[in-house]
Amino acid sequence: MRINKIKMVYQGLHVDLNRNTIPDKRNFGTILLKFIKACLSMKFYGISTFKQKHLFFFNTNNQFEALKNIYKELNANAFAYYHGYDLGLVSNDRLKRYPFWISYFFSLYAYFFDYQLIKKINDKLKSKNSNTAIKYIACITLGHYYLNLFILKALRPNYLWLSNDHSYNNVGFLFASKVQNISSIYIQHASVSSIFPSLRFDYSFLDGEIANKTYDDIGICGTKVFLYGIPKMDGWINKYTSNAKIKNILICVNEMDDLKKFENLIDLLLQNNYLVYLRKHPYLDYKFRNEDKVEIKSQKSFMEALAGIDMMIGGDSNVHLEAAITNIPSIYFSTSHLWDYYGFLKFGLFTIATKDVNEIVQSIENYTSSDEVYLRAKSFCESIGTSYQNKTTRKIIDEVNNF
Repeated sequence: MRINKIKMVYQGLHVDLNRNTIPDKRNFGTILLKFIKACLSMKFYGISTFKQKHLFFFNTNNQFEALKNIYKELNANAFAYYHGYDLGLVSNDRLKRYPFWISYFFSLYAYFFDYQLIKKINDKLKSKNSNTAIKYIACITLGHYYLNLFILKALRPNYLWLSNDHSYNNVGFLFASKVQNISSIYIQHASVSSIFPSLRFDYSFLDGEIANKTYDDIGICGTKVFLYGIPKMDGWINKYTSNAKIKNILICVNEMDDLKKFENLIDLLLQNNYLVYLRKHPYLDYKFRNEDKVEIKSQKSFMEALAGIDMMIGGDSNVHLEAAITNIPSIYFSTSHLWDYYGFLKFGLFTIATKDVNEIVQSIENYTSSDEVYLRAKSFCESIGTSYQNKTTRKIIDEVNNF
């Protein structure tokens, strides 16, 4: 059990240890405050006993989108926990809000009960990246683990479906499923980075060859891997037709971007008479100084937001892959300390990759349209060009039914 906990905490810490450049000040007090706020809200969601064959967990809109098609197909035999008001879900007998207040209680419990374990992990890893809140993440991961043990014991599903392999709540579910002998299934919610942890699910349906190679380099630990494509892209592969002349440009931003530089890019594009659209990551709380000069794209589905767009520009984000699959070209504008976080550049996914706004404008002016942008994504989406193109969801379900 102790080794299981150590592996779990390491998995929950893995990405932060390899990525954080800004000090993370979260600590025991942060957890206590979360617990108090949860109690004061009086939203005491409980643990369901509604037993079904399949259990899903959606912690963000992106995770929900990754699993949505499969969840809908299996709905008659499925139960799901979810988090986030932006998902647009309504609770019922087989769909409940995740009881975070209980996880915070167990996180406080873990701080004392597992203190020696947490201290040893902190002492060993703090020199690797002092910007990481090791004790906080260890406590919160253990707290979710303890809660998820109760959830899985109450529901006893045959399969647990997750679409994230490194956030603490998903990691807590994964390792709780191992203790409860419940088969875990992983669907990617985004492209894989080399800083991700080892793959430890029972079954993983990876997007394609690149994801498989990346995980193979990181480490695949007892996981049976299938390469069937991206289920959320069913119906979107080669959806749009490229225009000969670029006019409508979509700017996509998230928390990792230098937003001031993107504001300058928007200014330059507007000066050159392009129609600019802006799409922010759902959890990005930032008001652009020139936001009133652009149109905001706020559709839940990113693929819907691409309708009428001729070119997309973004930083380190999986939206480049999704745009390419729909046949929309994109430009990588790097503004952070990272460079090609997902490894798209070496596989020719971008029109160009640059840190220079002037180079972006020049590239757009000289762009030659192509009807085969989506073919650039073949290594990332296995189903492209196959008999099951746009039918990945059904292929995955058929495979699971044969387990």
